[in-house]
Amino acid sequence: MKATNYALLLIKSFEQLRLNSYLCPAGVWTIGYGHTAGVHQGMQITEKKPMSFFNRTSATPSTVSTRWAQTSLRNSLMPSSASSST
Repeated sequence: MKATNYALLLIKSFEQLRLNSYLCPAGVWTIGYGHTAGVHQGMQITEKKPMSFFNRTSATPSTVSTRWAQTSLRNSLMPSSASSST
């Protein structure tokens, strides 16, 4: 299996497939498996389209793992920072 296939599997494990655009918690229009480039309100895609997004963005395992690590760190720090403020 190619490294890009591993990266796609990693992305799929954290991102739900969405065929209709939506605003993510950060206020960014998103579609597919977390794709944001050129996405707008009301956009719809087919189940085959997310793979072409992935191939075009050329995500590497290192960029995917960096994103995962940043998200995991942010999520793990949220409860501790909330509890320390009380």
